[in-house]
Amino acid sequence: MQNIIHNGQFYTIFEGKLFDESQINKLFAFNYSLQKDEEVRHEKIDETGMINIYSVPKSLLGNQTPLSHRATALIVDTLEKSKQNNAKQLHIDIQAGFFYANIVENGRLLLSNAFSYNDSNELAYFVMALYSKFGLDPQKNPLIVSSCETEEGKAGLDILKDFVEISELCELSADN
Repeated sequence: MQNIIHNGQFYTIFEGKLFDESQINKLFAFNYSLQKDEEVRHEKIDETGMINIYSVPKSLLGNQTPLSHRATALIVDTLEKSKQNNAKQLHIDIQAGFFYANIVENGRLLLSNAFSYNDSNELAYFVMALYSKFGLDPQKNPLIVSSCETEEGKAGLDILKDFVEISELCELSADN
């Protein structure tokens, strides 16, 4: 049976050893407000021992199909790819209005977050801010792009290519 992959920007990664499922709504509320048509879910990220706590529309919960969050899959994929290269790596996955960002080094997850953007310039700005904040060298630490779902995202990558080496440059999704 296939999972439904929920693609939402409201999630938080929490240390598994400190996780208390009875406190899941409070843990989520540290970073986000839960909407009345949403429910908080969680899943363990086996590769890290951490827990992804996220909101999901209740409309997705009516059937028996297992549900996963896209950020969890991206973290697992990022960690797998980082085994080939121990240098710091920035992986992004561009969606409509936001992008996921994961930074790894030596097989460790340093950051997993989602950033909202309004246009291609803002997307490029946030990516460059991540390079600066985490001490990434744009010439030595290529930007790894797993998917790009929007024209704004593609335009943002066009801006970035003058400043950052981009590997695994995606094609625009066939759905757009």
